[in-house]
Amino acid sequence: MSKGKILKTPTLHYVEEVAGATNPGVAELPLEQIDLSNTQFEYRLDPGLELLIDSIRKDGQQVPVIVRGIAPPYQLICGFRRTRSIQAIGGHAVKAIILPEISDEKAHRLSVLENEERKSLTDLDRANACRRLQDEGKTQEEIAAIMGCSQPKISRYFSLLSLPAPVFEALKAGRINTVHALLLKDSTGLFSAEYLTKLIEEIEQKSLSSRELERKIKGAKKDKPAHPKERPYFQRTKQGFKLIGFSYRPDLPLDEKQKAVQALKEALALLEAGLKGGMGK
Repeated sequence: MSKGKILKTPTLHYVEEVAGATNPGVAELPLEQIDLSNTQFEYRLDPGLELLIDSIRKDGQQVPVIVRGIAPPYQLICGFRRTRSIQAIGGHAVKAIILPEISDEKAHRLSVLENEERKSLTDLDRANACRRLQDEGKTQEEIAAIMGCSQPKISRYFSLLSLPAPVFEALKAGRINTVHALLLKDSTGLFSAEYLTKLIEEIEQKSLSSRELERKIKGAKKDKPAHPKERPYFQRTKQGFKLIGFSYRPDLPLDEKQKAVQALKEALALLEAGLKGGMGK
């Protein structure tokens, strides 16, 4: 395993700042000595290797990856895409900084700093990082410290994890931004999945701002007719039960007929139970 020098980069500064390693060396580390299946510190949802593969094929690896461990197999902290790209072009070794000992918390912080320096994380990637940290037992306050942002921002990232499927996919593909996505999420009770898809297409085609989308949603809420509150046919009381607003006609919708049948079944069951109780006296 050969070692060499490398120019000071933000990555090395972060290694010194977070891990406390001064003048870390860079080793030519065989890929077979890295556990590529362990993705604990990988946050990106879409690796997107094509451009990076072309860059490494043309100019070589410019920034070392960071691994931890005292012996193989080492665990990757930063550089998942670089390692996979080198593997994809048939490479057998990667330039790496080896940190013998670093805690999970510091490793996460190092991964966040390195990725943010390279501007390689989307808000969905950050949300994924928050979820991983939460799965490791971290509180939102601890996650905020590791991510280097406020707790309200962490809550915002978590809210991205429960986006409706069409909104999530549109945000992941870059067709809408985070503010668009959260506005659409807040309106999911108002719109069908089909209408959400149409809204996403309109945002993309017309480059709607978040303010324009907000106005559009407010307008749709005003125009949407209010549905009368549904009243059950059958309702239990302290004394027994009552049938509420019950009527029948042959042209009732199927779901209304089913509700009527269920109400009558429940009422009949209680009446029969009452009769049996009376007969036993």
